[in-house]
Amino acid sequence: MPCWWCGLSGTDTMFTLHDQLFLGFSAALGLIVAGAGNALVCPRSRLARTGIASTGLAAALAGIAGFAPAYILPASLIGAGLLAIPTLAPLGVVRRIAAAVRNRLREPRLAWGLVALIGLGLLLGELARFDAVEDDFEAEQHAAMMRQIDRVPYVADESHLAKTDLGNAIHLLTTGETPSAEYLAQNEAASHQMARLNEYLIRRGPADEHSNCHGWVFTGGKFAILGQEVDTILDENAYLPITEPAVGDLCVYRGEDNAVAHTAIVRGVFDDGTILVEGKWGRLGVFLHPVEHSVYGEHYGYYRSARSTHVLSSIP
Repeated sequence: MPCWWCGLSGTDTMFTLHDQLFLGFSAALGLIVAGAGNALVCPRSRLARTGIASTGLAAALAGIAGFAPAYILPASLIGAGLLAIPTLAPLGVVRRIAAAVRNRLREPRLAWGLVALIGLGLLLGELARFDAVEDDFEAEQHAAMMRQIDRVPYVADESHLAKTDLGNAIHLLTTGETPSAEYLAQNEAASHQMARLNEYLIRRGPADEHSNCHGWVFTGGKFAILGQEVDTILDENAYLPITEPAVGDLCVYRGEDNAVAHTAIVRGVFDDGTILVEGKWGRLGVFLHPVEHSVYGEHYGYYRSARSTHVLSSIP
């Protein structure tokens, strides 16, 4: 049985996180049904009250069975124990506890209303907790993937130098590392699993470390280029920002500080508004994907130039 109360770790985290959400929802649903039902109907018969509470338990168990069936047995035992309380009411200690609670909550409608409010509070609290933990988890996984993408010791290649159309130099980078294709493929698979992007990606090229995304666009995949030089290329190769991209235009992703994080090329524009871009993900492969589904965020813009190619002049 999965351990939903365990700490967050590994690739099972999101599974256990969703388990917690569904368990919390189901418990909240049961409390709301039992509490609101008894508060609204307010039956005098203990049997009727137990019946309404049983309906709440059934709703909770149905939710657990549908979304987290691994927990149906312990949930059933806990629910049965709670419903057994009215049966044990004649016992002395239970009677004393019940008397104390009854003195505090003499009006059944208020008591059951409190139960419903507890259920609603549990529901809202579970939503807030889930959102917070999921955000932290996704941020951690995104950071881990970006480390995989960017972890390449590129060095300046002094023997080659590219130029913008205005003649200014753009430094070309190479890497001395030659990891195996199997190693690169394993890192790529792990990175995509962490980012949960596989369903949006179409592979267009294998993983390699000869170039990064900027180098794939501006050097034809022969070298790497620093992101800080992309704005210089945009300015000096007469790229203009546009709002309605067409096939062949440039897509530039930026970070929170407006620094260039990724470049790609527009490959498809569809009537429903879907835009497909193609680019190399750092040391990973070349992928075609919807522009909004990538590890580079949602801050991107489009650029167009009258040039016939994005590749810089004087590329060897």
